[in-house]
Amino acid sequence: MYMKGRDLLTLSDLTDAEMTELIAFARELKSRFLAGEPMEFLQGTHLFVHDPGGVLGSWDPFGLAVSQLGGRAHRLGAEELRESWGETWMDRLQILDETGHGLAMASLGESGGHGRLDEAASQLRQPLLNMMSDLAAPFQALASFMTLQERRGEKGSASRAALVWAPPGQSLRPPSLPFSLSEILLRSGVELRVACPAEFHPGLEFTELLAEAGGGEIVEDPGEALDGADLVYALNWSLEGGEGLSEPAR
Repeated sequence: MYMKGRDLLTLSDLTDAEMTELIAFARELKSRFLAGEPMEFLQGTHLFVHDPGGVLGSWDPFGLAVSQLGGRAHRLGAEELRESWGETWMDRLQILDETGHGLAMASLGESGGHGRLDEAASQLRQPLLNMMSDLAAPFQALASFMTLQERRGEKGSASRAALVWAPPGQSLRPPSLPFSLSEILLRSGVELRVACPAEFHPGLEFTELLAEAGGGEIVEDPGEALDGADLVYALNWSLEGGEGLSEPAR
């Protein structure tokens, strides 16, 4: 597998073989870390993480992983932009592109959405990593499937999975993680049923993903999705613009 210089914006950027090899390599690195072996693969490198909306709950473990591999991760939020001087987000990314070795970026609807990632990738020289967009969360999905392998074997030992919409705590989330998680499960041969209220149907692209994989469907009744499932994910997501819920459930 050759990943140097490549963007990773969605799981579609990886072949099935590359996805499998990437997870296997991550598991090997984890074992070596737990055994106390030095791993300086990223010695002398700098990764800039652009998070204008402040949405990256996964920032701490991601930054820690970069440092454990010998590199340095630098988080930059919207407050670092000098908008009063006329600096735009692309101006800032182009500066970072010339001074670092890679860029990671989160972009939800209010920050420009997934389209901003595509725009950035087309203009930047360094590889761009999608930390979270409104359409994809590839690293979170890969990590979830890696955990599943660690608990249940190389192929996850699941034949049918249920992804059930659950009421949120403080806020609704974009459908990016359900989308990427469904993709990795379906590409791994797991049959998937998604249960959600009609007003939270995840959208046409999600329906097309299930249809192309030929192993999933969307239902409204959670019981129907749970019937026969040997793996259950409970997540929530919003539609674009946050329609469907006036306030968080308590």
